This record gives sequence, structure tokens and C-alpha cells, in this order.
Amino acid sequence: WLGSTVLQGSPDSPEGSESALKFERGVNIYGRAGILRSILQIFLAGTYPYIMNHDHAGSVLGFSYLAFGALILALSNTHVELLGELVVVLFAIPLSVAMTLAIAEASARSDANMRGQLLGLLNTSTCIPQLIDTMYTGFVSERYGEKWVIRIGGMWALVAAVGGFVLWPQK
Repeated sequence: WLGSTVLQGSPDSPEGSESALKFERGVNIYGRAGILRSILQIFLAGTYPYIMNHDHAGSVLGFSYLAFGALILALSNTHVELLGELVVVLFAIPLSVAMTLAIAEASARSDANMRGQLLGLLNTSTCIPQLIDTMYTGFVSERYGEKWVIRIGGMWALVAAVGGFVLWPQK
């Protein structure tokens, strides 16, 4: 997405061409943004006690996905390099909240004998949607472009926001 949509490059361009160099730059920006996202996630790990003691953890989850989904949808067709990088970095927020809450809740609500199985089930429930995504994202990317893959991700983030607001058990 950074290489093809934001910077308007192409992975299929001849090596050394301007279009190939733009795409390669997008890949490099994504790598740098991934490092910054990881640093932000480490910082956000410090918010874990606050999130878990908060009476409305589902609202925290819902708001983080709502904001990120709106950001993705608004910037899916941007050609501004910094904004594309910002989208990748800010993914740390909903990812950190979702991972923190789900694992902590599964651990807190299980006894020691079942904890491993419940965490395994949680992991499976995370991996299966990712595998389903891989069945259609290649087609969408090839047919409609990377921006539509990003837009679909934004729509899924909005669905996750609704889940956080509606389905998450309140303390």
C-alpha cells in the first residue's frame, strides 16, 4: 500500500525505474514505520494496568478501533508519505489494546487448569480470520488496488469497534 498507492510505484516495473524505486521506498518506509509501531506498542504496554482496572474496557477497545478504522478509511488513498507512515505506526494503538484486553481477560476468567486451552482457543480465533483474509485480499489487491485492501481493513476495524462497544462484558 505504501509503495503502490501512497508513493504510486509498482513492484512490476523494470528494476531501477522510477516506479520500481518508488515502490521500494514504500517498502523501506513500511519497515521504518514497523519499528516505530513496535516502540509505541512497548510504551503502550505500560497502560495495561490502567486499561484492565478501567470499568469500561470494551469502550477503550471500541474507541481505539473506531478511531483507527476512521483514520484508515480517510487516508486509504493518500499520496502523502508521512500520512501513510502515520497509519502504519498508529496501528499500534488498537493492536495493543486488543492484545492486552483479550489475553488478560482470558487469563483472569480461567482457572489454572484451563488457561492454556483457552489461550490456545483465543489464538485460533485470531488466526482463522487472518487466514480467511488471505483468501480474498490478493484478488482485491490485483483487481482493485491496494487502497481497497486498506479500506476493507478499515471496515473490519469499524466492525471490531462495534464488538468492543456491544459485546465486551462490562465489569
